[in-house]
Amino acid sequence: MLKRLPIFLLLLAAFVGMGQMAPEGSGFQFRCVDDDCVAAAATSLGGIFGGVVFGVLIFLLPRKKIEQDGLSSVGIFRRLGALYVDMFAVMLPLTGLFTLPILFVEAAHVGEFHWSFYREFSRDTDMAIALPSVLVIFLVLIVYHIGHLVKGRATLGQYVLGYRIVGGEMPWTKARAFKRMGWTFLTLAIWPIAIFVALNKPGKLFWFDLKTASAAERTAYFGEGQVFESTNKSVKPTEIKNYGPKRR
Repeated sequence: MLKRLPIFLLLLAAFVGMGQMAPEGSGFQFRCVDDDCVAAAATSLGGIFGGVVFGVLIFLLPRKKIEQDGLSSVGIFRRLGALYVDMFAVMLPLTGLFTLPILFVEAAHVGEFHWSFYREFSRDTDMAIALPSVLVIFLVLIVYHIGHLVKGRATLGQYVLGYRIVGGEMPWTKARAFKRMGWTFLTLAIWPIAIFVALNKPGKLFWFDLKTASAAERTAYFGEGQVFESTNKSVKPTEIKNYGPKRR
C-alpha cells in the first residue's frame, strides 16, 4: 500500500517523463480572434504509450487506508491543488489519444502524416474534430469525480493532499454527486468571487459544499487520525461536525 509521497513522486515522474517522450508537447489548440487564427496539435507514439501506462499505473496502485483527522481544517489552496492533480491524472492518458484523430484529419488535408503541425489559418473540420474530444475528456473528468463520491473514496488529488469529501449520514447518490459537480463548475467559472466568499465563511466552505450539505475533512493513515484527542497538547482537536443531512 502506497503512501502519499510515493504517489506524488510517481506523478512528478509522469510529468517529467511525458516531456521526454513527447518533446513537442502533447495536445491541441484551436483559436480565432477576428481574422487571426492559430491551429496546432502535437503528440508522439512514446507520449501516447507513456500516458496510457502512467495513467493506468497511477490509478491501479493500491493506497493506504485513511480515516478522519480532525486536528485542522482543509485550506482552500490545498483543495485547488488537489483539483489540478486530478485534472493532470485524468488528462494524462487521454490527451495523446484524442490528439491522434486530429493529426489524421490534418494528414488527409496535406497528404502526409506528421506528429505535429502548426498553422495560422482555420479549416472547417477543426472544431468538428476538436469539440468531441474536449467534451469526452470533460465527461470523463465528471464521471471520475462522481465515481469517487459515490464510492466514498478520496480522489487521487485529495489522497495526495490529505483530505476527502464527506456528506454526513445520507449516502452519496449519483444525483447528489452530479449536483455537486454542477455547482463545482459554476464555482470555477467565477473562481475569484467564489474564493473570496469561501474565505469569509466558517470552515471555508464553497457553494458546492453548502448546496450539497458536504464538506472537506482532513485525513490521516488508518490508526493515526487525531479525531478525539491529540498527542500534542498544544493543539486542540477541532470539533467534528456532521455536515450532511440526517436520516429520518
